[in-house]
Amino acid sequence: MNNDPFGVAIAAYYHGNKKACIVVNSTITQNEKIKVSALYRTYRGMPEMERVALDDCSGKILDIGAGSGAHSIILQKRKLDVTAIDLSPQACEIMLQRGIKKVVNGDIFNFQDNGFDTMLLLMNGIGIAGTLDGLDKLLVHLKTLLNKGGKIFLESTDIMYMFVNEDGSMLVDLNGAYYGELEYVISYENHVATFPWLYIDYSTLESHALALGFQCKQLLNDHDASYLACLELVPSDNINAKN
Repeated sequence: MNNDPFGVAIAAYYHGNKKACIVVNSTITQNEKIKVSALYRTYRGMPEMERVALDDCSGKILDIGAGSGAHSIILQKRKLDVTAIDLSPQACEIMLQRGIKKVVNGDIFNFQDNGFDTMLLLMNGIGIAGTLDGLDKLLVHLKTLLNKGGKIFLESTDIMYMFVNEDGSMLVDLNGAYYGELEYVISYENHVATFPWLYIDYSTLESHALALGFQCKQLLNDHDASYLACLELVPSDNINAKN
């Protein structure tokens, strides 16, 4: 069974199947469909959160989980130094065919280049952390790649609203595992992949980020559910000055 449904779907759309859709099942949803065309949207077709993040990119940029390269293409056209990284070999091949100059096929957790000024984890990209423990592991690793004063722009969603009944009662055990830790099954035709995915509320993100030496700021939010946040790596002398 092929375990690269995103890459296969991205390639299918690029080669002419404009109706291609990815099917998403998770711990809390069933048979949701994502139009692959959404992964090819232009700047004008992007939500405000993505546009705000792109407009604040500077220096050496790392686009994490770049997919079809929609964000990297925009930044490259702006003459910015952007590297696109994605786990999918087929997605990376399509990005190269689309003209993106710097493409890395690999796992961000194993990526070793450094000196980046801006990192992007858009389209709920922080979800690659999988769990809260994975979030800490990811942020610790990104610190080794990021320049002091560098920024990480990320999107996520507080999915608590999905566990609230009409009478206000909760369907989630707040004393159990974190409610934003989900299991995903993604499929395109007969290509299937299963993996953990994290949705994190802003307060929890902030507490984890601060503990690891980042300043954290919420830039935009959509009715307090989806939000855009910026993590900035604080120079160690600034941290010492506060203590």
